[in-house]
Amino acid sequence: MTERATEIVLRRSKIKRVCQRGGLLAHSKVRGFTLIEVAMAMAVIGVLLAGTLGPLAMQVEQRRRYASEQMLKEALDALLGYAVVHGVLPCADGAAQSDGWADWAGDGQSDASGCKTYPSVGWLPHRSLGVAGLDGWGNRLGYAVSADFTRPHARGEPCGGDDFDLCATSEVAIEDWDPLQGVRDEETAFGVAAVIVGYGKNAREMQLFAGGPTHAQAPAGDYLHEPENADGDLVFVSRRASMGARACTDSRDAGSLPRCHFDDLLVWISPAILMERMVSSRRLP
Repeated sequence: MTERATEIVLRRSKIKRVCQRGGLLAHSKVRGFTLIEVAMAMAVIGVLLAGTLGPLAMQVEQRRRYASEQMLKEALDALLGYAVVHGVLPCADGAAQSDGWADWAGDGQSDASGCKTYPSVGWLPHRSLGVAGLDGWGNRLGYAVSADFTRPHARGEPCGGDDFDLCATSEVAIEDWDPLQGVRDEETAFGVAAVIVGYGKNAREMQLFAGGPTHAQAPAGDYLHEPENADGDLVFVSRRASMGARACTDSRDAGSLPRCHFDDLLVWISPAILMERMVSSRRLP
């Protein structure tokens, strides 16, 4: 054997020994993850995600609720400005048309003859007011206004009839219920000029305006307070928010059952504040 051939054999022998030590030629199996280990890893990842997504979802809901509160304030300011400019509050946007404009009598555009129908309850006439008219969840805002405040006042007498003068009255009432005791307090406000309603995330009441089933998505039980804010009358409920449950009640005799879901937001115009604005701008008397 030549010297060159001997060198090649020695090198191959050395490489073989190194490979055998490293296990490259061994027939041992490579061990992977067991199902238990994979499950434990997934559980840890799930806990980490839940800890992150939970607070994030809460922040999103808080931002939407805050946006709704700001929209209600903007709409309230727009109503006061509308009254100063036009001498009346706008009628509601009727549920049947729902075009964003106030439903005036006659040609539907003039505010000289009052509203097309009374009580004037429906959607906020956002196009007449020049505001967005949507809450933080993209739902329409409800609106109701007293008849007297939609009829222009004939100048000359401070009190001259059922129109917008210093003697204008209203039957719009805001009731305050204790969600824990189910007891209605005295009316929070009676005789308000107008009220704006944000229906919250669930917006169940919007089915009433749309002509759908009254409580199609409501939990079982006496679900009363949210539908009260969209039943077409002039009585509204404003109370602290509650999450509700499948078995709940809003009746007076609540017993051990929790209050039903309530996340509505309400703002309203005090006649005293409205009158002060009108007198300051010389729209009244």
